[in-house]
Amino acid sequence: MSRRTRSLVAAVAAAAVIVVAGCGDDASGSPSTSSASIDTTGATIIDVSYVGGNITGGGRRSATLGRPAVINVTSDVTDEVHLHGYDKKADTGPGMIGTITFIADKPGIFEVELENKGLKLFELEVK
Repeated sequence: MSRRTRSLVAAVAAAAVIVVAGCGDDASGSPSTSSASIDTTGATIIDVSYVGGNITGGGRRSATLGRPAVINVTSDVTDEVHLHGYDKKADTGPGMIGTITFIADKPGIFEVELENKGLKLFELEVK
């Protein structure tokens, strides 16, 4: 192998390590920007579903400032759940639950939506 080829292989390998290190997984192994290291003891759990064009569990939901929160979204369409303001995302769709786990450390009202549909599921109020 030539010196140039070895250098190229090393550069590609280093880039792959950086890409893999940047990917986050939740405790279930599903791709997510959620953190698996968050202790969810005493967490606010919010369950929402979008099935047949109807939202169940929507409206305004609350979380306590400084405490962990878990958002679970089930959907009959493949999409990405996005928690605005915290910029947390998780995939959802038929047969899978999109889970976002985070510390509610920013006060305010934040939209949670199915990103690709542009559909607001609920507003999260952190206080």
